[in-house]
Amino acid sequence: MIRFVQYNENEFQDKANLTFEQISQKVKKKYCNWWILPIQSTELVESIANAYEIHHLISEDILNTQHLPKVEIAENYIYLTCKVFRINHRRDIEPEHFNIILTQNNIFTFHESTENPIFEELVKKISHNFSRHRKHGNDYLFYSIIDQIVDHYLNVVEMLRDELEEIEDSLLSNRDQTTYKEIMMLRVELQQYRRYTDPLREGISKIRSEKHSLVSPTLVTYLRDIYDHLVHIQYNLDSTRDLLNNLIELHHTKMGTENNQVMKTLTIISTIFIPLTFLAGLYGMNFKYMPEISYPYSYPILLLLMITSASFMLVYMRRKKWF
Repeated sequence: MIRFVQYNENEFQDKANLTFEQISQKVKKKYCNWWILPIQSTELVESIANAYEIHHLISEDILNTQHLPKVEIAENYIYLTCKVFRINHRRDIEPEHFNIILTQNNIFTFHESTENPIFEELVKKISHNFSRHRKHGNDYLFYSIIDQIVDHYLNVVEMLRDELEEIEDSLLSNRDQTTYKEIMMLRVELQQYRRYTDPLREGISKIRSEKHSLVSPTLVTYLRDIYDHLVHIQYNLDSTRDLLNNLIELHHTKMGTENNQVMKTLTIISTIFIPLTFLAGLYGMNFKYMPEISYPYSYPILLLLMITSASFMLVYMRRKKWF
């Protein structure tokens, strides 16, 4: 089923659970007609493509949830696919496939989940009588949808930086093996965000430079703002990547320092026991003729010699500040 949002400066309606045929009868010129559709229905996607002369390869891209962001510009429509980030109750970030098609009188958005807070917020803004959206056409709605997505990207990057700062504090305060795993997981996430944001920036630049009947001078101005936001996101991702690399180096340095300290302690213990082991081995040999063995004070003398040797080495190392 489809959700349909239709409005102009004076009217607004938001209807859910409609069929393709019902909405087709409601579409009006000089209105913004926003179709909110689920990706899961292959038949519905194909029906939209056939009715509005959208290339079948675009239909395949819509249904392919693993597709990277891209832009396709045709004579009668502009198509953009990207990822929308959802934050679940565990504060994990889940990317969702998203598609938007701008035509002369309609905007189609295809979602993996039609109940996304990002778009609910946008619908709420549009419903207000004095909203800026009500005074503009489909191109402004096209911009607003992409702007909502990009603004949420900024929130995700900020959340990522907060997580890195928490990991940095944890790394400096204790030796936790899970911290390194978290760093590597964030590194994978960061690479994933770059894969999603870089092509989107290129796609926005492509729309800006295209002379197309659907691309008004107003839309070009607004898309420049989105492009600037994406450049800012790229800068933040680069700085976050540098911070992440610094944390990895810090972790390796800390692990190396702690391992060196362990080796140093073991070396000191081994060094102290070298003369003790020699004395124990020497007088542990069961030769028949060893005059020291028959001496009545051999045992206490040997113990005293061992204690003296160990004490001398401890004092010597301490004065050298080896521990």
